[in-house]
Amino acid sequence: MKKLIPLIALGFVGIALAQAPAFEKVDANADGAISKVEAAMIEGLDFAKCDADGNGSLSQDEYAACTSGGDATSDSTSGDSGGSDSGSSN
Repeated sequence: MKKLIPLIALGFVGIALAQAPAFEKVDANADGAISKVEAAMIEGLDFAKCDADGNGSLSQDEYAACTSGGDATSDSTSGDSGGSDSGSSN
């Protein structure tokens, strides 16, 4: 039974991130980025892990990758020119 409790707790963290609020709701000052203070309202969000480029704020792409179950730190963001069409192949 004692082993079951941590597993249940981990499940709740996954649920919290799966139901994370929309970027626009978290970006309280509407500056187009989520600060560490703004991100603190999301239980279970690891800001340092999500901030893939290390600039101290989360872009919309970083936030989406982190809250959709993806790992923002493994996302290739070097050379990103700010375009929103990452990952498409023609």
